[in-house]
Amino acid sequence: MMAKSHIAVGLAAATLVVAPATFKEVVPLVIGASVGSIICDLDSKKSNVNKDAFYGRLIVGIICAVMVVLDVYFGMSVWKSIKAGLDPTLALGIGILAGMIFICSKTNHRGFAHSFVALAIYMYALQFIYVDVMLPFGVAFISHIVLDLFNKKRVKILWPVKRGFCLGLCYSNRLGNRIAFIAGCCALVLEIAAIQMKVL
Repeated sequence: MMAKSHIAVGLAAATLVVAPATFKEVVPLVIGASVGSIICDLDSKKSNVNKDAFYGRLIVGIICAVMVVLDVYFGMSVWKSIKAGLDPTLALGIGILAGMIFICSKTNHRGFAHSFVALAIYMYALQFIYVDVMLPFGVAFISHIVLDLFNKKRVKILWPVKRGFCLGLCYSNRLGNRIAFIAGCCALVLEIAAIQMKVL
């Protein structure tokens, strides 16, 4: 699937699982889910896929920047926790994350970067950076893999096992992609409405 579909479905899936009760919980949810929904595609190299991945990264960068500004402005949890945790473990987490980003950008598409091994390493790194982004990141990462399994190209979710898996039901940039995007957006809107009704 394309980046906007991964972002919409990742945010919807993470919102459903995390079910934030306060705005304070929304910031790590949105940051974790946004990044988790597209980080698999660091391995995109073909020009049309790479262009879409670039736009996806741009969208996620803007979303995260807005969330960080809101977090700092309202004195919420993310920035305070990271500032309070300025120690060698934070550096370790950032180092592992940076290493994974570099390694995944050099691998073949839908290979290591789309695997449960990569997810486990990312989760290990995130525990040292900010624990509250782990669950939404993991849910969005898994939603990315699930969406890609519907495509015709195999996904090596069990890397280093060479055999990949796919259902072969659709192409990543056609009708299936549009359906995933619309379903993700609709689910997210319904979830936000349900959360608002609970809060009121």
